Order: sequence, then C-alpha cells, then structure tokens
Amino acid sequence: MLSLPTRTIQQKRESDSFAILMYKLKHIGIFRNLTQHDFGIDFELEEVIKDQVTGKSIKLQVKSSDIFTEKKNGRISISGIKQSTLNYWTQISLYQNVYITAVETKTERIFISDPIFWQVISLIDENDKTKTVELKKSLISQDSISKHSINSTKSNDIRILDNIVTQTSFELCLKLPTVSEIIYKLKDFINCLPQYLKLYSYLYSMDFQCEYYLDERNNILAQLIQTNVILQNEFEYLSWYDNHKNNPQHLEITGMWAYKKVILSHEDLKHTLNFDYWVKQSSNGISLSANIAIKPVHTLLILLVNKFREYRNIFINSKYYWYGKDPILFETITTLKLPEIHSTNDIFELYNLLEDNAF
Repeated sequence: MLSLPTRTIQQKRESDSFAILMYKLKHIGIFRNLTQHDFGIDFELEEVIKDQVTGKSIKLQVKSSDIFTEKKNGRISISGIKQSTLNYWTQISLYQNVYITAVETKTERIFISDPIFWQVISLIDENDKTKTVELKKSLISQDSISKHSINSTKSNDIRILDNIVTQTSFELCLKLPTVSEIIYKLKDFINCLPQYLKLYSYLYSMDFQCEYYLDERNNILAQLIQTNVILQNEFEYLSWYDNHKNNPQHLEITGMWAYKKVILSHEDLKHTLNFDYWVKQSSNGISLSANIAIKPVHTLLILLVNKFREYRNIFINSKYYWYGKDPILFETITTLKLPEIHSTNDIFELYNLLEDNAF
C-alpha cells in the first residue's frame, strides 16, 4: 500500500477553525484568504449589507485549539507572539483595524480581541521576548443581546445566543473607527474642549425658556456628538446607558428670571448620540429651549472627558511605542490632565480650570 502525506493535528485544527469562523459569519461579509503569505494576518473580512459591498473591511488573525483555558474574568490568553508581529499589526491598524480571534474546535466557541492596536502598543518594548495578548468572548455582553434577540431561557437557546453574540461582535468590529480616526478626534477634542465648555456655560446661564438656535450653533452640538460617536462606540454607550437608565439624572438650570430642574429621561439618555432626536424636540425645527439643549451637551461632555482620560492612560502605558512613533502626539495627549467628571459641579470646576489656564 502506498504511503500518503498525513495531516498534522495543528493543520486539522487550523482548517476546522477557518471553516467554523467562515460558517458563523457567512451573512456578515466577504472573506478573503491571506494565509498564502502569512505575516500575522489570515483573513480580510469586508462588510456586506443587503448584498451591497460597502468597502469597509478588517483584518483577522485566527488562532485555534480544541479548548482554551478561561480566566475568572472570562478572557483567554494567546502567547508566543513575536514583537515584529506586534509592530506589523500596529502599522496596519492605522487605517484598517486588526482583530485576533480564537476558535475552539470542540465547542465552536469564538473569542475575539478589541481592536488589537490599543492592547499591543503597551507590550512593545526594547527587548525581543514574545508577548501575550488577551481575548474575550464578545465585544458586547450576552445580556444586552438577549434583551433584543432571545427572551427564552431554555437551555437549547444558549448556542443560538452564542452565535448571535458572535455575529453582533463582528458586525461591531466592521463599524469601529480606525486608529487614525480616533487620533484625529482626540486632537480635535483637545482643541474644541474650551468651546464645548463655553457652550455648556452659555446654556446653563440662560433662562430655561430662552432659545438655543440650531441654525447658529448646531455645528458645535453636531461636532460634539460626532466626536463622541468616534471615541465612544455604540455598544460601550449602550452599556453606559444600561447602568444609568434606572437612575435618571437631575440638572439644575438657573436663569435670570427662573429656576428649574431638568430631568434626563430614559429616552434622552438612550438617544444622546442622535442629533436628529434633539432636532425633533424643537417646536419649529430651528431652535431648542435651553432646558432641552443642555441635556445632550451635559451627557456628551461627561462621556467625552472620561473617555479622553481612558485614552490618555493608554498613551502613558505605551510610552515606548509613542516615543518611537510620534513623540509630539504623545506629549499633546498626556500633557492634558483632566479630572474625572460626573455632575454639573464637576463640569464647572473643569470650566474654571480652563479659565484659569490651569491645564
């Protein structure tokens, strides 16, 4: 009998993992196999919506195993990654997000990283030791998905729910901003923060029946919303909303002739990032009363300032990378030390700091 080539266990795992991934994501987009010239990228996934190719795509590196060992936080670790591969991923990530995925061939579960750039830049250093990255089951919690997708608690629904979570995570992957877009908005935020705070002060000091004219100032509000859309992805915002929706916030608006408490309702919080929602609150399509206009500005400022603080910490923890890549950007981001804010008083303390040139 003739002897024939034998497939290794790793080759079978790899083949199975590719098949599982492509099957589960078959309705999301087009897979392009890049394994022939594998320098740390296995696939490109391009988004397709209603059979229309959108041109939005991401890069995927696929890891496989029969079973991965989960930590208490539900994450898994992928080790043995060369620093040259990390450098390669960061270069691609400037204009196209890179994600690491891990497929369990026995359970067909799929783990995924956040856009890998923001994790690996803190791992890059002066030595050539291999590094370890972490992945999680999804970019969105099962609870958030199940509220909209599956209400049944039957055990045979668990696998369906896992598939929905996986598909939704990859749909989100295709929509998240690239590193270049985020950096642009971080710099834009630094430049525009004084303008945002002045807008808040202006609305706060107005009588609550006074008008905020959208035709004159909507560029500021729209810009504030757009910056948040880039820096605060949709599911991060929904997670924030879930934590706050049962605790409506009260704003105190003090004007020359009146005093009023404004309540941020569930719907207000849910639609904070939707400019059209706030336009519809207008009685004439041209202006909003001050007590309406201040609602999105209040929430957006809190979200933006605290999100900037997160990115600043990432920059600080990846000093080695930024000193080699863009030391000026590093200084620009890390020099601005903003306090954590949660309330009207916090916003005005920040405004006073700006007025006193204390940044």
